[in-house]
Amino acid sequence: MSSNKDFIRANVEKIMANSQNEESLNLAYGVTWVMANFKGTDLKILDMRGISSLADFFIIGSANNMIMAQAMSNMVMRVLRDTKVKVTSLEGYESAEWILIDAGDVMVHILQEGARASYDIESVWKNALDVTIPSEYYVTNPEMSLEMEKMEFDQDELKVESYF
Repeated sequence: MSSNKDFIRANVEKIMANSQNEESLNLAYGVTWVMANFKGTDLKILDMRGISSLADFFIIGSANNMIMAQAMSNMVMRVLRDTKVKVTSLEGYESAEWILIDAGDVMVHILQEGARASYDIESVWKNALDVTIPSEYYVTNPEMSLEMEKMEFDQDELKVESYF
């Protein structure tokens, strides 16, 4: 299993090291890469700068079911922890209909497909610019993606430190 974690860490570190982008965009790309490799669909990054003070970027992705949504959330949380990004809030994990991870400059929305259609958060933020996601950030190794889905997570990895 550690080879999967090493694979994830190496790819995210490579994305985060891109000096052509600002740090928060690299983080958004890294999280998007994780979600894509956990079979996230209809992935979008919205540029919220100048529109909202909530975050610089929103990442929105769909999951087919509760287990997929939680697996994506687990790995996103691990990546954020490994990159020393403080998560201020994790909401909706238990039901996994809409999981929200607030990581300061980046806010991650993982929704099951039905919830995404119902809430239609893209319409709420229709003035936000869509950020083009490089094609190489989508699943490059389907076999690795299946292996990553089977990874186990320690509940301590889901703990959120609060600013409050």
